[in-house]
Amino acid sequence: MSGWDRIRTLVSMVALACGVVSWTDPALGGESAERFFSGRGLTDVVVSPDGAWLAARAQRGDESIVMVQRIGVEQLVGVTRARWVGRVAWKAPATLVVEESSTAGVYRVLVARLALRAGRIDVDRDVIQAQGMLVDPLPLVPEELLWLFVGHRGWTSLHRVSIAQLLAFHDRDHLEGWTVDLGEKLASVKGVPFRWIVQRDGKPRAALRYREEGTDLMLPLAGIGPLAPIRNVDDKTRADYVRPVGLTPDERSVLVAAYGDGDTLGLYEWDAFHQRPGRAVFVRSDYDVAYAISDPLTGELVAAAYETAEGRRYHYFDAYRDRFLSRLPADWRRDSIRIRSGSADRQVFAFFESSATNPGDFWVRDRSGAIARVGRFAEDLDRSRLSPVESLRVPSNAGVEIEAFLALPRHATVPVPLVVIPHGGPHGIRDDNDYDPLVQYLASWGYAVLQVNYRGSAGYGRHFLSLVKKARGTGIEDDIDAAVEQAMERSAIDARRICILGGSYGGFSAFASIVRHRDRYRCAVSINGGSDIPLSAESSDYADDERSLGLWQEYVGDVEEEREALLERSPAYHVDRIETPVLVVYGRKDRRVDPDHSHRMIAMLELYGKPHEVLEIEDAEHGFERDGWILVARTVRRFLAKHLEPDSPFVPDP
Repeated sequence: MSGWDRIRTLVSMVALACGVVSWTDPALGGESAERFFSGRGLTDVVVSPDGAWLAARAQRGDESIVMVQRIGVEQLVGVTRARWVGRVAWKAPATLVVEESSTAGVYRVLVARLALRAGRIDVDRDVIQAQGMLVDPLPLVPEELLWLFVGHRGWTSLHRVSIAQLLAFHDRDHLEGWTVDLGEKLASVKGVPFRWIVQRDGKPRAALRYREEGTDLMLPLAGIGPLAPIRNVDDKTRADYVRPVGLTPDERSVLVAAYGDGDTLGLYEWDAFHQRPGRAVFVRSDYDVAYAISDPLTGELVAAAYETAEGRRYHYFDAYRDRFLSRLPADWRRDSIRIRSGSADRQVFAFFESSATNPGDFWVRDRSGAIARVGRFAEDLDRSRLSPVESLRVPSNAGVEIEAFLALPRHATVPVPLVVIPHGGPHGIRDDNDYDPLVQYLASWGYAVLQVNYRGSAGYGRHFLSLVKKARGTGIEDDIDAAVEQAMERSAIDARRICILGGSYGGFSAFASIVRHRDRYRCAVSINGGSDIPLSAESSDYADDERSLGLWQEYVGDVEEEREALLERSPAYHVDRIETPVLVVYGRKDRRVDPDHSHRMIAMLELYGKPHEVLEIEDAEHGFERDGWILVARTVRRFLAKHLEPDSPFVPDP
């Protein structure tokens, strides 16, 4: 067996470890929600700096596993399994660092040292349980990590420290006046930064710190000295919004995501003297940069990602494109793949591609130039049954144009029912035409699915984002109406059979839309949706501090001065107008949208004798775990089948 053939065994062995079941299992009928909300398959592949090892992170239900393989050796070795696994990173020459949670839910870092002895892989494991967290594994620096310690009275300190010291760390041994005396201290900051930009040697160049007053951008004043707060950078609609994303190749300048002089979010060098974005590195006039990608070995910024009508695209900067993408055959579309990791000499690398009809494939290119798929995300999903997704441009009111995405079931021969799914947020969130498990699950059951990027959705520039202000229950729903009306004109869609379904703000919009239209929708589903706008300002996690409440009042309205207008736009006060059967789904422990939103809606539906069903998920918060989503998807599908059949008693007038 050749070395490359042995790498290929990663596919079958990961599948075995994850317990993959054939799609054609007759007991499941080929359309089970478990398949779409897959808990099985690869989630990352990481190449070691010398290109001799591969590490794979995979999911098996609610458990994450990490495996390693030496290229040229058939043996696949399990490194760890945990409830949660975060970053998986190699350190030269053959040490793996893994963030994970213990069975008790405690954060820790596993250090696995690998060796090949007599043709077999040996793994020596140690666990770091020091206070704080891993900031950077410093892949090219043997035996040292960048670690953030939490000190006294909200102070944190960043240290470059040896693995041996961290393994031996005990709070009482190394705390002097609640200051950690360990390794080399590189920075001390009031608060806990959640994003660091560091040089290859670990020296910090920028950070983002969250406080009750907001998120602070921290940079050295005038480009030198310790990190200091420069500005508050919470609101993406503001011209001074900025986020650090990396460093220039020579490490002289910090790179930031900012608006510069234009409307769209781009990448710029930071002008340390004037404390503002300087030279443009990458900007598009039509789309925001969604995020930036750094080389996991060097920290070098290598690409900018953005969403287009055709899908997610990657702009690779010249040096990186020449070193990696030039090694791929010409038939690979280079702007649609994401490089995940690579060897220091750039000869061996792993990359990922996905689309609406492909949840994701992981590929590895070896030193010979051969390319093979080494695993898949959602391994047990038959890609041939997934529905393509089309981008629509939709004119709305006041000259606003929006984008929507329409998935039509494969092989439909007659007009099909339509399910409208507005996204949550509403501010700064978006849908795209990448793989979506709920969309594809419903399409597999014969429903067309329409997703709407209404005003305020992310990715279309600062002006479009700002249009969300004071638009709840008004302009947002105008945009949804415009998209639905365009879809209704399609011959493939049965305009008499439409349901609206949404989560969070999308759930509010589902309620608001059936108040607005008594005869458009046969049914509606709200998942953790709001129903009473003033209640959100009085009982929610973002009503807990002044800063968030101030932003809420700016974007939604002042609860005292504008209460009457907010109540007028709140569906809970207009249930008498509803003629549509409703499914109300909520998590009992939701802090973002208080369950009382659902309770009030249910009480009013009962008071007015309106047809409705309820699904309460006892331990769920605002988002659901996989099992919760499977339960919701099945419940929704049964609800749709009941109300979107041609002979349903709830048929709106033509």
